[in-house]
Amino acid sequence: MAPGEIDSDFLPCGIVMLNENRKVVLSNRYALDLMSCKSLNVIAGRSIDELVSVASRIFLDSYVYPMLLQDGKAYEIQLTVKSLTGEKKPIVAMITVNTDKTTCWAFMNCVNRDSLYNEMLNARDTLQSQALNLAQLNTRLLDRQSEL
Repeated sequence: MAPGEIDSDFLPCGIVMLNENRKVVLSNRYALDLMSCKSLNVIAGRSIDELVSVASRIFLDSYVYPMLLQDGKAYEIQLTVKSLTGEKKPIVAMITVNTDKTTCWAFMNCVNRDSLYNEMLNARDTLQSQALNLAQLNTRLLDRQSEL
């Protein structure tokens, strides 16, 4: 490795490069591990459509790829990757288009973020339900007080 170069296998994020036909050409160890691959040979040449969920594929086609064509980049894109074992894993990706029409993807697994988000949504729902119950009790109390 030349001075100043970085071995992407040591980076704490996934790195994938797709060719102009959206097929995997390069990947680092983080990305391979996330997809349960032993080596790049397992996914090299596969379409990104095979490696993401159906919902993510629709999102990529209808929103992300048009953004990439217009702006050349897309940041904080939430997708779901499918590992070769069938496990679905949420990621947040940054994607850039290169002059040769390849795309570079940098992404992080966000299982903990999704878990925290879902926990916050559940807490919100519980609090809203409790607030509704309290309002109903308050209304009943006011009704009884007015009867006295």
